[in-house]
Amino acid sequence: MKKNGFTLVELLGVIVIMAVIIAIAVAGFNIISKSVKEKSYENKIKYIENMAANYGDATGDSAVFVDTLVKNGYLDADNENGDILDPRDNSLLNCYIVDIYYDNSRRWKNL
Repeated sequence: MKKNGFTLVELLGVIVIMAVIIAIAVAGFNIISKSVKEKSYENKIKYIENMAANYGDATGDSAVFVDTLVKNGYLDADNENGDILDPRDNSLLNCYIVDIYYDNSRRWKNL
């Protein structure tokens, strides 16, 4: 008898191996994706703090809403509604207040 194809056991074995490889790939992708989003969030916070410091230097204010920075042109909005979005979960950052502290001519920022 001539064998023309694969047996059911062989096909199931290949499917199981592929499922394990895909599960490992998806888990790795999720870890990398979370890391990239966290780093993007940290960079956005640093940028917001720097723009708040520039705003504080120009106006003399010691605290400012993120929304005020957008309305005064210090920050570019992430969408047409004028929103600044958290890259981790797309929540709004507009309602956050950035405090600017001055100590011995050194500027401290806190969001």
